Amino acid sequence: MNILVCDDDTSIVEAICIYLENEGYSIFKAYNGEEALDVIENQEIHLIIMD
Repeated sequence: MNILVCDDDTSIVEAICIYLENEGYSIFKAYNGEEALDVIENQEIHLIIMD
């Protein structure tokens, strides 16, 4: 499962990613809306976690 984690607070993104990666998920990171849209356009994303 590919998960996109998007938040402007890098420490929050990193913390969430650590937990999800330890569970075996493929993680993509974005720190603003533009980056999130780029990831969505280029990757098959199954779930988005965002603030």
